[in-house]
Amino acid sequence: MARIVPPNPPRRLYRYRQLHAKDRDGSSKELLQREIEAIRENYLWCSSFGKLNDPMEGVFGLTPTAARAPDGPLVPSEVRSVMEQMGVCCFSDTHENDVMWVHYAGECRGICVEYSTHDLRDGLPDACAVRVQYDVQAPTISVDESQNRREAAIKALSSKKADWHYEREWRLLTKPGAVDVPGSLKIRGQNPVKGIYFGFRTELEAIDVFRRGLAGVRNDSIKLYRPTLIDRIYKFQWEEIGR
Repeated sequence: MARIVPPNPPRRLYRYRQLHAKDRDGSSKELLQREIEAIRENYLWCSSFGKLNDPMEGVFGLTPTAARAPDGPLVPSEVRSVMEQMGVCCFSDTHENDVMWVHYAGECRGICVEYSTHDLRDGLPDACAVRVQYDVQAPTISVDESQNRREAAIKALSSKKADWHYEREWRLLTKPGAVDVPGSLKIRGQNPVKGIYFGFRTELEAIDVFRRGLAGVRNDSIKLYRPTLIDRIYKFQWEEIGR
């Protein structure tokens, strides 16, 4: 069973995903089939921390006492080495974050996948779940924390600059070497996906491809949702659509 670092995560976690992207040469790259495959084959795509969009990922300092310790000069590079071997999978605790839809779901043309936290926890023995803490200063590692390089790496990777607080982020962090990063992390046992929310601008053709792609998937409880605008207020109403 995956270890949960307090506080305990919410009942559901959400991943915002884009379905189209631009390659370096400017050509369009379809990601839709990749997302369907991840659900059908029961895995998560993990990034390395160096590939995340925040250039300040993994920044940390040492307390004065830790810096003066005999192994103090070795700690930063060794903790960074551990971080480079850990897979990072990012979630939010809500599917109704408009800024997240724009930034991470292709300007509302993508999807948001809903996961059962319980099923993720049971299916990922080589990962821990952490809630990202937001602050104006980077975290500091004490002498005791520095003695466990993995725990120090987890602390560094679960902290971000306060400007990112709107993401309401939770992360799954794998044990070092548990997955080739970037790469796929297999989920054991039950498929944890409970719902797929399509963006306001997601093309109908893409929705139909998802319907066909999920036919016969082992988890028959996956529900699909489309949004409609509610008159005179800044809010969507989510309506379930058939598979």
